[in-house]
Order: sequence, then structure tokens, then C-alpha cells
Amino acid sequence: MLSIWNEYEYLFQIHDSIYDLYKVKKTMNEQFIELESDVLRFVRELSGKTVSLFTILIEGISKHEEKKVSLQEELEGLHELIVTANRGLLTLLSDPKREDAGVFSHFLTYTRRLRDKLVNFHRVRVNENPQLSRGEN
Repeated sequence: MLSIWNEYEYLFQIHDSIYDLYKVKKTMNEQFIELESDVLRFVRELSGKTVSLFTILIEGISKHEEKKVSLQEELEGLHELIVTANRGLLTLLSDPKREDAGVFSHFLTYTRRLRDKLVNFHRVRVNENPQLSRGEN
């Protein structure tokens, strides 16, 4: 029973993270904030990697031992992209002319949370330890 409760809890958290990402986009539209090309590239790459991770987890590919490599590769790729984006974020935040820096900061935070919740949901689903190691962020 506890596992089912955890699954539902993670599903609600996944929903909340997706909704947070939606609110970032809505704020951009309402405040007429356009992403500059460097930020837009990261947003597209992060979105693509996150959707790919979501697809792998939902399809249950990682349940098969030979396919766990795909999950691990996808997680590592998304993690590296987040780390790279975080490094560039400091420069963006220090430039007062960059209206897209705050939006990008929120986008990174919500993407990281969504990644963690997707992985935790999957781990609960396949009866693994749902806690991520602290070194992944």
C-alpha cells in the first residue's frame, strides 16, 4: 500500500513540476520576455533530454537489464547539460540587460526537480531505492 501511495505522491509532484514549467512560459508571454539564442539553445536541449528521459521511464525500457544503460546515459547527459547551464547562468544573472536570466534560472530549477521526481517515481515503481544520491545535483 505504501508503494502505491508513493507512486501517486510522485505523480502529483511530477504534475506540479510540469505546471511550474508552464507558468515560466506563461510569465514569458505575459511580460514579453524573449530568450536570446544562447539561452534558447539550452532550453531546447534541456527540454529534449527531459522528454527523452520521460519517454524511457514511461515505456519501462529500463526495467530490462540490458536497457538500463539507456536510462543511465540519458540521466548523465541531462545532468551534464544542467551543470553546464548552471555555470553560464551566473554570467547571465550579472548582466542587467539580460531579461531572460531570471526565467532561465526558474526553468533550470524546475527541470532539475522534474528530473528528480521522474527518476524517483520510476525507482518506486520498480521497487528500487527512491532517494537520489546527493551528488547528482
